[in-house]
Amino acid sequence: MWIFGTDDMFLMKSSYVVLLKENDVFWRYVGAFGFAALAMTTVAALGFFLSVFAENSIGPIVATMSVIIFFTILSTMNIPIFNLVKPYLFTTHMIGWKEFFDIQVTDTNEAIVGSIQYPERIINSALVLFIHIILFVAAAIVVFRKKDVLS
Repeated sequence: MWIFGTDDMFLMKSSYVVLLKENDVFWRYVGAFGFAALAMTTVAALGFFLSVFAENSIGPIVATMSVIIFFTILSTMNIPIFNLVKPYLFTTHMIGWKEFFDIQVTDTNEAIVGSIQYPERIINSALVLFIHIILFVAAAIVVFRKKDVLS
């Protein structure tokens, strides 16, 4: 905002255009940033989990990035067998921040200021990410407690 200033925001979607008024932009950025922080916390939790199994520091980093790339490929492919697992992959839900920039419209195509088109998608994605965080951290704690750290 210091560099570019503030004004209305114009977004081009694949089949329509979204125009957000100046007073409706800032809270959307804050929400999207918070959601992205949640997604990155999921990545950190995965890295934390994988670090329990490694002796060096580079292994969990490479493994975490490999898992993210592999799951992202599965999330974006439109193959029917992968559609069964897509809802459970955290990478499918990491892009939920985009939902903050879709706005509801009335039947006459007038924008409803301060609304989000599909808030249930944001909530669902946040829940899936929270569950992954809890599972990764809990699994890391369980595995770490069973390790012999004296050797």
